[in-house]
Amino acid sequence: MAFASGSYHTYYEILGLSPGASLTEIKQAYRRMAKQYHPDLNKSPDAQERFIEINEAYEFLLHLHTKAPATGTAGRSRRSRTRYYRQPTADELFRQWMENERRKARARAAAAARKRYEEFRRSRIFRTSQIVSDFYDYLFVVIGTIIILSAVASIVTKIMTPPDPVTQEKSHLGTYIFTTVILSVIGIVFIIFAGSNILEQRKRRKREKRRTARK
Repeated sequence: MAFASGSYHTYYEILGLSPGASLTEIKQAYRRMAKQYHPDLNKSPDAQERFIEINEAYEFLLHLHTKAPATGTAGRSRRSRTRYYRQPTADELFRQWMENERRKARARAAAAARKRYEEFRRSRIFRTSQIVSDFYDYLFVVIGTIIILSAVASIVTKIMTPPDPVTQEKSHLGTYIFTTVILSVIGIVFIIFAGSNILEQRKRRKREKRRTARK
């Protein structure tokens, strides 16, 4: 965008015109400057930016000449017939135009960001990172399962072990039970977090397949 704030008169300056230039003068200036700064014809570093500014200025001034309030007798007659309608002034049109241009710029930026993200998703580094991420998710599920099974096997072995021949008691049974519970909780946490990541990745891939199929 040529500028973020200010007066619409700047658009006249971009085309080398004075404020109030006629529509014919605007069209002539646009054709002359568009040819001068077209990137295919002008190889200077700022040619493309100037070409964009020239097109923006032309679009606005064309819009201004078709939407700005009329002056003179015809304008007063039209205003008298539409008493309850007030046409926007040139400055109001300028503010509306700038706000619309900002919205379009934000939309273009968002579209470009989505495009860059999609390109990144198709890149080798992203696919590699996904493979590594999936590997660790499944690894944590396996580790969590091993921790739980080991803890359960340990407490079962302790229970099945004969009691001490002297005291007829199973030594440290409470400690074994407490350790089994702690290890089981740790294993469950591993499985829950890794499992939720795996499910989320599967849902995301299904959404991507449906989106690709629609395209």
